[in-house]
Amino acid sequence: MSPDPDDIDLLALALKLNCPIWSQEKTFKSQSRIKVFSTSDLLSILSPI
Repeated sequence: MSPDPDDIDLLALALKLNCPIWSQEKTFKSQSRIKVFSTSDLLSILSPI
């Protein structure tokens, strides 16, 4: 699930808290258990503010 062993803690916490993460790692998007927002996703969401 994690492309980088250094990201395992981040993914485990997101699973535990049932919260999305902000990452540019394209391989995170290949899984469906955690919602992953890219920078462009967040800019699109926040731009109307």
